[in-house]
Amino acid sequence: MADDEGRYYYLLLLMKKRAILRGEKRRKFRRYWVHPLNRERHALGIYHTLLKEMRLHSDRHTRYLRMSPESFDFILGQISPLIQGQDTNMRKCLEPGLKLAVTLHHLAEGMSQRCIADHYRLGRSTVCGIIQQTCDALWQVIQPVYLKPPTGPHAWKEITDG
Repeated sequence: MADDEGRYYYLLLLMKKRAILRGEKRRKFRRYWVHPLNRERHALGIYHTLLKEMRLHSDRHTRYLRMSPESFDFILGQISPLIQGQDTNMRKCLEPGLKLAVTLHHLAEGMSQRCIADHYRLGRSTVCGIIQQTCDALWQVIQPVYLKPPTGPHAWKEITDG
């Protein structure tokens, strides 16, 4: 086993040296598909442990995500089709509830993406993509209902008078 690892790193060094001689950009070596800590997301991550318990105590849930469990479920029902991923042979997709919780946590607390990634046991780039995708979905669903542009001169006049 140790001999195989030695060969692997020797080949890796040869590939890097060849790339440098050719003037190619260095690619970052990726060790894991999913980091071992993140594999325990379902058993130890905040969404599957703490937030499930907080739903039983509405005031704690509201304090944590700045939203009641009922409002969370309503918004989740609205945007779920837009943020639902597709399972593949390689991995299961992330749940829409997890994506919404990550986004609301980021928006409510202003916490860094690195900290959120560690709490929810996700990768930082995954958290970045989740926040962007979920905010886009929220905008698509909420904007036509709550931010309607004025229609006609009469509506514009009401806005200027108000």
